[in-house]
Amino acid sequence: QLEVVDKQVADAHHMTLPPNGFPQFESLPCHRQSHTLRTRAQQMPCGAPSCARPSVSSAQPLRWQRARQRLPPARLLATIRCISPGFLYSASIMARQTSRMGLLLPVLLLASAALVSAELVIDSFSTNDGADSEKISPPMVITGNADSQESSQSGSNGHIIGGHRNVRLQLVNSPGVDRVILSINSDGANNGMAFSSDNGAEVSFVMQWDGNDDLTFNKTGLGGKDLTIGGLRDALTLQYRSHDLGYHEVITVCDINAVCANWTAPNPDAVAGSAFNLTAKFADFTPAGVDFSKVGAIQIYLPPVLALDFNLVRISVLLTECAEGEFESTAPTNATDRVCSPVTACDNDTEYESAAPTATSDRVCKPISECDDGEVEVMPPTATSDRECGCDTNTHYVKTVTNDDNNTSQVCTPLTECAEGEVEVMPPTPTSDRECGCDSNTHYLQTVTNPDNST
Repeated sequence: QLEVVDKQVADAHHMTLPPNGFPQFESLPCHRQSHTLRTRAQQMPCGAPSCARPSVSSAQPLRWQRARQRLPPARLLATIRCISPGFLYSASIMARQTSRMGLLLPVLLLASAALVSAELVIDSFSTNDGADSEKISPPMVITGNADSQESSQSGSNGHIIGGHRNVRLQLVNSPGVDRVILSINSDGANNGMAFSSDNGAEVSFVMQWDGNDDLTFNKTGLGGKDLTIGGLRDALTLQYRSHDLGYHEVITVCDINAVCANWTAPNPDAVAGSAFNLTAKFADFTPAGVDFSKVGAIQIYLPPVLALDFNLVRISVLLTECAEGEFESTAPTNATDRVCSPVTACDNDTEYESAAPTATSDRVCKPISECDDGEVEVMPPTATSDRECGCDTNTHYVKTVTNDDNNTSQVCTPLTECAEGEVEVMPPTPTSDRECGCDSNTHYLQTVTNPDNST
């Protein structure tokens, strides 16, 4: 994360600083040679292999504001580069080159945006690119009354947040031989998490993500994951391929200070068995006070319920939804958000829509064709179709010609004009030329021998 040293600039651009209003600098490796930032009361050296910055308290705003007023752009850049040593070397060069033109701040703001890490996935439930260790295969099957099973899976951070998922499945009450089955991608068919219980089975389950490989719930085990993605997101999304109605899962989120809050799913606005998304807004978790930018653990609990079936395929930080007039120009991945772009508008005077926009593709516009010499418009253009042109039969006809590849094509060809002394003996048609012959009223045909002895 890029730390900003200037509170006034930060406020102007809606950046978030620590509670005391100023950044707290730590010792970090420097990227290049030493730099020195001098203020009226202190000197802050930055040199390899590490640079130490004194913490700045809220009692020092005036000093920092005055220091900022005297801080040249190149020094500001050096300070930020030392704070974030992995930060773009090329951007630092470009910023130095553009600082004299007053373009330093936009360059730094663009660079800081590029540094945002979008960790969206809580659990992708072992889609086909996941490892076998992420699956529950063979499925967990329980048939005994009041019996339970526990299972732990591990996977990459892009598939399972914190690298571990823990599941506890319990058959709370069953009068007969009813059973409950839970699997995750067990057949390799990208089927997500499949849950099924018989009609008489009362079941519950707990699923946890806390960075540990057992069901001992560690409220701080994730170490402070930012579910808001730098303040850009405000909800979790549970994506279901199918879902019985009438049950209410409870999501618990704890922050790095072990402060926890719960969200209970409402009745979904969906048809039983259909695909839909459940959205858990951070603002709807109770009690208030959890820091969703520093999350330590996540849990889903299903209270005891009879005869339940569902297929959960993904839990993630709420993805951007493309608005009306936008399309998905870049699909979301396990680590990046969806990118939406405006749908292109065709210029109806000069363009037509050759391909309509979809949810994941832009509208395609093409120039309206102009009729060539000898052609006339036979069909005017519309918003979704091109102009159609054809031969002007008053001056041209369609001639079929054979190309070099022995294919034929139609060419709009000018009609023959009869020469002096000739008259039209065969009128033209749309596909044939005019035929001319001697005007017998004023001319006759004479046979002559040409220089090559032809006649």
